[in-house]
Amino acid sequence: MWNSYDATAGTSRKPMSYFENTTNLSKALGYIDQTDFKVHINPNLWRNKDGYANGAMIGQITYDVTGKDPQAATSGARVSPIFIWFDTKF
Repeated sequence: MWNSYDATAGTSRKPMSYFENTTNLSKALGYIDQTDFKVHINPNLWRNKDGYANGAMIGQITYDVTGKDPQAATSGARVSPIFIWFDTKF
């Protein structure tokens, strides 16, 4: 899925980052909205030539409750596990 976002994304945070996509949040695969701190998953982006994602994505997500970019934060940043379940019968 990272390559469908951008072939150069590699293992970066870009596909799931609010701060990397502020000019076009509809491009991100998902992000934590900095106004309500909810996880937003953009529909129809979790697919490739083989079809839609089916299963789980597990990772870590970094956020800051002050609304600052957690990558640049010196305090207040938190790391939490994230689990997103994808089902082709949604």
